[in-house]
Amino acid sequence: MPAPNDDIRESRISLRGPAAEISKQAEREYRARDAAMPDVTQALRDARDLLLVANRDNPKALGDFGYVVDDTPQAKAKAKPAP
Repeated sequence: MPAPNDDIRESRISLRGPAAEISKQAEREYRARDAAMPDVTQALRDARDLLLVANRDNPKALGDFGYVVDDTPQAKAKAKPAP
């Protein structure tokens, strides 16, 4: 009767081939996703720009579409004292 460790070792060895193939497939899918990201990013920017034009008087309305709108006044930067 084989030892339990032998069964585990054999099963690990038998899974290396399929695991390597799945890893390669995942890598291909990641590359395809990364290649498409500039198109997706540009589409999101275009949608945001159109929504801003349509809601020119009320930019907070973009919050209804899932955008985070921060229209609080920005604090002025303090001038650095001369040395």
